[in-house]
Amino acid sequence: MPAMDKYVIFSIMAILTYTVVAIVLFTFWQVEMDTLTTCFYGFFGGEVFSLALIKVFKLKRG
Repeated sequence: MPAMDKYVIFSIMAILTYTVVAIVLFTFWQVEMDTLTTCFYGFFGGEVFSLALIKVFKLKRG
């Protein structure tokens, strides 16, 4: 499995894990993590988007 695919899987798992933890923290302890959530999704979303663009442009070039 190529490194990019492993990183995409890691990123998606990190996003899902963070989402579950954030929901649990908010449900039981009313803890809101607004800034951390924005930064976390911004970082991992940007990474996955960048890798998708790299893959698309590599396919177009051949």
